[in-house]
Amino acid sequence: MYLERLHLNHSPFQEEPDPRFFFPGAGRETTLQSVVLDILGKKRLIKLIGREGSGKTLLCRMIIEQLPDEYEVVYLTHPIGSFDDLLRSACLDMGMDPNVRHDTTRYSDELLHLLHLRQEKQKKVVLIIDEAEKLFMATLERLVRNLGSMPNIEGLNILLAGRPGLDINLEQLAILCDQIDIRTHYELDDLTENETREYLRFRLSAAGLPQEGFDELFPDNIVRKIFASAQGNLRMTNILAEESLQTSCSDKSFMVLLDHVNPETDAPAKIHNQLFTYYQTIRSSKRLLGIGLGGCVFLVLLILVNIRLLGCGVELSPHLTEP
Repeated sequence: MYLERLHLNHSPFQEEPDPRFFFPGAGRETTLQSVVLDILGKKRLIKLIGREGSGKTLLCRMIIEQLPDEYEVVYLTHPIGSFDDLLRSACLDMGMDPNVRHDTTRYSDELLHLLHLRQEKQKKVVLIIDEAEKLFMATLERLVRNLGSMPNIEGLNILLAGRPGLDINLEQLAILCDQIDIRTHYELDDLTENETREYLRFRLSAAGLPQEGFDELFPDNIVRKIFASAQGNLRMTNILAEESLQTSCSDKSFMVLLDHVNPETDAPAKIHNQLFTYYQTIRSSKRLLGIGLGGCVFLVLLILVNIRLLGCGVELSPHLTEP
């Protein structure tokens, strides 16, 4: 095992989010501090957007660690279900009796009651919903609407962390939910090649590798190949680095070689990059796309009307029949 050979204390590229391995570069530390300041400043809704594998979950863990003691965090993942299901999960996390009847309980009232109890104790609540892009549109709309119409109770912040699809969904609700600012957000960018090098160096150093040992273990050509394959995605960078270390250990090599970086792992990163590019294209041309779709729908309806009129023996206007 390469941990023993390199005298490392921990696996440097493990999948499980670990605050010990939080990389402050690539704007991560700035985003962390900005989100914490927004929470302390009583901003009611905060968005954190990033591609799959960009480090959203780890950043949420860091936010929890940095909040003062008077903040209670309700952390929800995989938020699939109705609005009542979402509120029920939050209320249960806040200490609601699990034996209450689901069909007779108004969870919005129960949530307000639990918030009042915490307000009396000078406590504040942060509701973090990870993978929030999975929220049903109806659930997301009710969540934002209720947050906007909720009585002025201090101490409730909601952080929605999700993939770019979350931002698209919220943009569709912008007109309907004008009581709450849902346009501004924080976005986790992919790493550059230099940031990838610093990321690998940071993770290995945090695991116990001396700084001078990095350049020998991961020379520049290896960093370039990992970056070209992962396209700056943290998760793919971790996977490639972990596999290359294991392969180099199996080959009893004292450094990672080009053959140790598995090119077959490129595919998921390229797919993620294509999806992100597609999202940016949709977002930038959303208005034009809407106009085009509207024109297509009108044309289809016009054709259907013409067909129906022909079936009824009605003579069509020359303007509708001539090319």
